[in-house]
Amino acid sequence: MKIWENVRISLLVLTFGGVVIVLGKSILEPHKTTEQVVELFTFPAIVPLPGWQHQESEALTEPWGNIYRYQQNDKILQIEMRYVDHPHPNEKLFRQYDPRDASVTAQFPTLTRTNSTGSYSLSVDNSRVYLRSCINPRGPSAITYEQFIQNRYTYDLQLSRIIPVLMGEEPLRDHRCLWSHLSLPMSDNYFEETYPILEEVWQVWYQWWHPRFPQLER
Repeated sequence: MKIWENVRISLLVLTFGGVVIVLGKSILEPHKTTEQVVELFTFPAIVPLPGWQHQESEALTEPWGNIYRYQQNDKILQIEMRYVDHPHPNEKLFRQYDPRDASVTAQFPTLTRTNSTGSYSLSVDNSRVYLRSCINPRGPSAITYEQFIQNRYTYDLQLSRIIPVLMGEEPLRDHRCLWSHLSLPMSDNYFEETYPILEEVWQVWYQWWHPRFPQLER
């Protein structure tokens, strides 16, 4: 019995050591497994948007993305999508668009709203009305860095992800984000009339993109 106990303890120690090493590596190199996704993921040229007619698409770089333009009667809708997979650039973007920052809201008030998709902001810049949000790989959308990090702890640290994390197939905390910038020209210089239009589009846009979030290559 004593021999078996020694063997069992040795196996537990080895297993625990392996877990600690893998987790430590995941924490220290959180973006290692996502670096190739940009090259593997291709933004579709056309994304269906009921009630709107697709006009054109334009590829973006630095960061990787695409611009989609749609028309509905005399309204021209532009949607800019950016894929960001590194923690530091993502944090910088969250700070840049933080609706609580006085410098961001200096010219026009910036609103933060939450619905079934998550959180987003509404603002005005150079006679255009914007709806901005980050689509997460897991969890609701976010517009503040605190919301984004809370999603990482709530939705990334799940028992179902232990095996792919330990195998190095997925990062412990997934810092990837699909930045979405929806914009329309301001309606007769009255921006609040444009908010409901963007919010309606955002609901459809989010529901299309969230289940199609770029998959990590295993």
